[in-house]
Amino acid sequence: GSFVNDICDGLVQFFKGEKLMFEGKLSQNKAYGTGKEYDESGEVIYNGAYKKGQRSGQGRATMENGMVVEGLFRKGEVCGPAKIFDKYGNLLLSAVYSKNHAIGEIKTL
Repeated sequence: GSFVNDICDGLVQFFKGEKLMFEGKLSQNKAYGTGKEYDESGEVIYNGAYKKGQRSGQGRATMENGMVVEGLFRKGEVCGPAKIFDKYGNLLLSAVYSKNHAIGEIKTL
């Protein structure tokens, strides 16, 4: 990326010590476009779209318990159609979400 007046734009990688924590695009110092977040062990915990520094758009997030949420995010929350998978990749639930809560079309498998 490039820095102008302490503002970063472009492709970047952020590290905590030697551990990669984020890679993707920044606009005005905030994640924008596609990117990946990593946990302390180097595992991808989010792969998807960002807007104004928050998860926003299509993405795939891995929770601490190993479950995976795949769907639409807005302002960092699951918002819209999403699927929940167990840590083995088995589909558990398909629903429409608003602010991280299922609100309709729930299908438990």
